[in-house]
Amino acid sequence: MIWSRFSIAGMSVLIGVLLVVPSPALADDGGFTETFDDAGLNNWERQGDTIVESGILTISPPGMVTRRGTWSDIALTVKFRFGTSGFAVIDYHVGEGQHYSLTVLTGEMFLEKITADAQLRMWETTDVLVADDWNTAGIEFADDEHTISLNEEVMATVSDADSLAAGGVRLHVPADMGVEFDEVVLQAQAGEGIAPGGGEQPPGEGLPDEGEGAPTGGDDESTPIGGDPAPEPDPTSPGATSDGFLDDFFASQPANTELRTFAVNLVLAAFVALIIGLLYIHWGSSLSNRRAFAANFMLLTVTTTSIILVVRSSVALSLGLVGALSIVRFRAAVKEPEELAYLFLAIGLGIGLGDNQRLVVLLTLVMAILVTGLMKLIRTAKADVNLHLAVAGSNPGKVDLDQIVGVLEQHCSKVKLLRLDEAPELIDTSFLVEFKRFSDVSQTNAALKELSPTIEVTLLDNKGIW
Repeated sequence: MIWSRFSIAGMSVLIGVLLVVPSPALADDGGFTETFDDAGLNNWERQGDTIVESGILTISPPGMVTRRGTWSDIALTVKFRFGTSGFAVIDYHVGEGQHYSLTVLTGEMFLEKITADAQLRMWETTDVLVADDWNTAGIEFADDEHTISLNEEVMATVSDADSLAAGGVRLHVPADMGVEFDEVVLQAQAGEGIAPGGGEQPPGEGLPDEGEGAPTGGDDESTPIGGDPAPEPDPTSPGATSDGFLDDFFASQPANTELRTFAVNLVLAAFVALIIGLLYIHWGSSLSNRRAFAANFMLLTVTTTSIILVVRSSVALSLGLVGALSIVRFRAAVKEPEELAYLFLAIGLGIGLGDNQRLVVLLTLVMAILVTGLMKLIRTAKADVNLHLAVAGSNPGKVDLDQIVGVLEQHCSKVKLLRLDEAPELIDTSFLVEFKRFSDVSQTNAALKELSPTIEVTLLDNKGIW
């Protein structure tokens, strides 16, 4: 007990530390190199259909991955590939309500500046040759200039005096066919050099005079050399508006699951749970009320599916789930190993649907049905009974075991003796029996009563009659 308490306390502390420590995506100020060797896509936020396999990230429309940060002067290269048609979008300086967007189509490229108020196309060209194999798009942004390249060929240099604030990186496939990404390399400064909206900057200490060639810091100037960028307003501060706080709150929540996928998997979970319940009711051998126990499979499978759909792309939520389960331990009143096996089957199929492994789940369900049916066929016939029958008698008019068994064999298709307690004054027996019809129950009860007026008959449900 003491060791269990220390384990729970230690796990809770570890989870708290992991949740408080800043994400590596935000701490990596000097940039990053992503080769997609980690299928979990750590440090990235996923939305829509995104798959990592064999070091390749495949995004199907509409889908995206986002790496949050505060990078300003950047040198970004993205290696991508699509077939005869494709639509790859590379966003940078991604922040609340703002980003630059470089779009590459078959035979076309364009650069846009997107803010909460407007969407401005800054440059476009149709003189683009996208290779059938891997292509490398390059973006360099420094001193208010964007240098765009494709396969190491400079396509354009675009000026933007009213630069956006520093931000993160996003890969986006809004339409057409899926796009593969192999490598993303970002070299950058962290949050320096660019102020939101290109407005006037506060003077920094130690700045050179205008005569020494320092920027004047007017409306169209970037941040003075050596100066600090204007601080972002804190939405949680007393001076922040409630609208800004709500916008920031909901913008920071990763939308990792497409609603249609979520709904389809929940419907499949309900269907799978229904099949498992019918399988357990009709083919199970448990002595308890299987129909009542099977009703739990629906809620268990649907809940497991929804939990895995929510936490599968969030390390923080996954750790929170582990911490919650370590404190509130999962318990069920399991009387027989068969009940535990069906519980694990329901949970396992729910986890599979939560991870969007629909084909694996359906194949597992079919295999479970086939194996259970085969075991049902080879199971001994005398064990297939549907009711518990207890017969007791006492003096005067005590009956013996042979009389009771003789009556049961006349009206029951199967009889199995479980317990016999006999003394000179009384007899107490317990059987597992099978009745085909409800009329057989009344006939058996009447025949037993004819043996002795003091006899007592009790019937308990096992599988029931239907």
